[in-house]
Amino acid sequence: MSSKRSDRMAKRARKTGHVATRMDEASLLALFKERGRPLTVKDVLAGLGAHKVQKAQALHLLETLTQSGRIIRIQGAWGLAESMRLVTGRLEVQRSGVGYVILDDKRRKDVFVNPRDFGLAWHGDRVAVALTRHGGRNPEGRVVRVLERGVTAMPCRVERLIKPGLALCRPTDPRHLHALLLETEPGGRDPAPGDVLTLEAGEMLDHQLFAARLVESLGRETDLAVQERMVKLNHQIPGPFPERCLEQAAQLPAAPGEADLPGRQDLRGLDFVTIDGETARDFDDAILVEEDGKGFLLRVAIADVAHYVPAGSPLDREAMERGNSCYFPLSVEPMFPEALSNGLCSLNPGVDRLAMAVAIRFDASGLPGRCDFASAVIRSKARLTYEQVHAALEENGPEREALVTLMPMLRRAETLARAIRARREERGSLDFELPEPEIRLDPASGEVDIRARERRFSHRIIEEFMIAANEAVARHLTEHGAPLPYRVHPEPDPDKLETLFGVLSRTELGLSLPSEPT
Repeated sequence: MSSKRSDRMAKRARKTGHVATRMDEASLLALFKERGRPLTVKDVLAGLGAHKVQKAQALHLLETLTQSGRIIRIQGAWGLAESMRLVTGRLEVQRSGVGYVILDDKRRKDVFVNPRDFGLAWHGDRVAVALTRHGGRNPEGRVVRVLERGVTAMPCRVERLIKPGLALCRPTDPRHLHALLLETEPGGRDPAPGDVLTLEAGEMLDHQLFAARLVESLGRETDLAVQERMVKLNHQIPGPFPERCLEQAAQLPAAPGEADLPGRQDLRGLDFVTIDGETARDFDDAILVEEDGKGFLLRVAIADVAHYVPAGSPLDREAMERGNSCYFPLSVEPMFPEALSNGLCSLNPGVDRLAMAVAIRFDASGLPGRCDFASAVIRSKARLTYEQVHAALEENGPEREALVTLMPMLRRAETLARAIRARREERGSLDFELPEPEIRLDPASGEVDIRARERRFSHRIIEEFMIAANEAVARHLTEHGAPLPYRVHPEPDPDKLETLFGVLSRTELGLSLPSEPT
């Protein structure tokens, strides 16, 4: 507290006939340590022998100590941070503005944090949180310390120029609630509102306001390439591969050699095909449906990436870090370097590729029987799209003529997929027909068209066969007593279930609902 403010407090106390008690941060902290429990402002005044006219001074000091994380506010009282129950985790801010700390101890529930209790923390920061309330769906807490910044540099939109050489900017990720002030170099060009800049946050100037340093100017917010870059930066999408990964990829052959084939089934003479979207560049799986007496033999081949990427190698560790490939209108950030993702580990047509293959026998009704698994080498006969297969099966046009040699196999695939689907529905499978966006880019004009992706049964053919292959693997491993993870959904939350039944009771389903939620 400034000496001027202390003087004003003392002057006010003398006017009211009371002697002002000297009050500072040290005396307040000493009082909290002595009492060993949370204190209200009334407790603080009584403990220091201060008069009620010094309440504003006490509140100011309490707020200062709270902002610095030395004490924590718990409803109408304050307590020493060091004596509170602290837990650590990562703060995730929702679009609504509230936050949850995902605890390092995964056995415990996430901690709800009100925006007013974020302190100096941002979305993605690793923080220490004091638990202030238990019970309810989630415990509640207050951030008392930022242990590690999730990000320091982030894409920001220029909101306005406060004056020449000083721009107010806000992160493009709405989960970041703070603002940044950028001071441009003398004689440099001022950014314009709507420009997107990568800024590095510096010292705190005020609550939720930080000084900034320019890292990179990305361009105008309306530019599609800038939008892509913003999304990648905001969601920490990995970019170029580390040098050690590129070196490992460079040592791999362009195609399988004779040394790769011993011990593998040679399935290159079979008419495997891939069916993917029009814009797909890598092909992970190939399918083939053959007649098997009165039933069917489904073959599914998956690219054998593990043959080229040993466990623990740089490529394996990088793939584990990335988790999946990310597709954007203008680019792809793959899980493996392009030499593997689009080449050696992609089941491209007309070339030899190593694969893991499963052969599953089905009766005419779609019930599975014997399964055989093998390491194999295949040679896909065609790269088909969902639209091509749909047109060939449903329309009597040029697509059917173009695929005339494959039509018997595609007809069998459709028949088998419908039978498998019918069996799944009998087992109680739920089908969520949620619309997916399809993004179309006109390279000439740069215009982007976003529409609902049309779902065809050709999509379902691949979905059903992939589920069938996964179930076959699960059955095989279970029968042989091998440990494997299952994704098991927990029982629904009783409160949410009751709310759902309340909503459904007001629809046409109301008459058929049981009296109690089940």
